[in-house]
Amino acid sequence: MKKSVLKRKPVSPLKRAKREADKAFSLYIRSRDGRCMLAGLDKVRCGGVLQCMHLRTRGDYGLRYDEVNALTGCQGHHVFYTNHPSDWDILLEAHFHDRWEYIHEHRDEHAGYKLNDYEEFARWFTSMHESNL
Repeated sequence: MKKSVLKRKPVSPLKRAKREADKAFSLYIRSRDGRCMLAGLDKVRCGGVLQCMHLRTRGDYGLRYDEVNALTGCQGHHVFYTNHPSDWDILLEAHFHDRWEYIHEHRDEHAGYKLNDYEEFARWFTSMHESNL
């Protein structure tokens, strides 16, 4: 019996550029902070790899690449607060109040990014990350 080979659909240049921008942004935020910024602020057990956490979902494109809307957290905190959004809101308002106010003022702003915007984000955040090393 002959095995069928699944062919992957080619990734569009826009999706590839967005993926690269996301990766560069994440590396920059993690190098900027260097540690879990939530350690000791709550009863969640800190642990696992460091990850870029968006205060407001990265699905809000107007804030997706805004440094104010991101901080470094460990895997433990990221998983916990992803699954407990009301606790996330309480923690942010208590410990990151200025950021919390900012994202509420700027949430749901239209971004309308194009291919060249994502490419520029990737270049900018890559250079910022490298300057933190």
